[in-house]
Amino acid sequence: MRYAPRILIAVTLVVAASGCTEWSPPWEFWREEPEEKLIESPSVRMEKFRAWGAAADNYSPQEQANFAAQLAQAYNTELADGDPMIRREAVRALGHFRTQTAERILHEAKSDANASVRIAACEGWGIRGGENSISELESVLRNEREQDVRHAAIRALQGIQRDAANPYAVVGALVIALEDKDPATRNLTLAALEGVTGRYYADDADAWRRFAKGEDVPQRQRSLAQSFGFVD
Repeated sequence: MRYAPRILIAVTLVVAASGCTEWSPPWEFWREEPEEKLIESPSVRMEKFRAWGAAADNYSPQEQANFAAQLAQAYNTELADGDPMIRREAVRALGHFRTQTAERILHEAKSDANASVRIAACEGWGIRGGENSISELESVLRNEREQDVRHAAIRALQGIQRDAANPYAVVGALVIALEDKDPATRNLTLAALEGVTGRYYADDADAWRRFAKGEDVPQRQRSLAQSFGFVD
């Protein structure tokens, strides 16, 4: 067996000298081929994010932290590469995660250049609920100019009323939107205010503000046409 290495070298030299171009030295077969890195398509990534968000409540705290970190990385990466659809789905999923990382990205996403991402941030705050969410959504109503985003904030505020520690906090935030010049926004706000309070003050912003402060404000009477839904 001591001659085996010499024989192997001799065979190598002979075959190489013969001009065989497709031949490789035996040791080449012992090298490990590098694994190919799988590249996910955008649609596959977004579907994965949706699945993570849907299952978030079933994850352990450590799993929540791990998945939220991956979603945050995806969001930040796409800020540079510029795919708003992936950012949107990452933000939507993060709305279901109870981590500081998720909260940080939801806060940043309120200022995203793409309106659909900002809408997703509003939806995420609505899912989270609580005083901080009310504050974040109130800032949207104060600073946002895109009507679709403002509408998303109004709907989100209406949805978290039941979970708010301060029953008047949502009312105070919603009243801001009553000053909007867009009739559709005002009507949506009025419907939200009535929905969360069961009160009717029409579009009297001052009455709603006083109610938000805890004052006992007498309700207005609806007309017969309003009672039957013929007019707002």
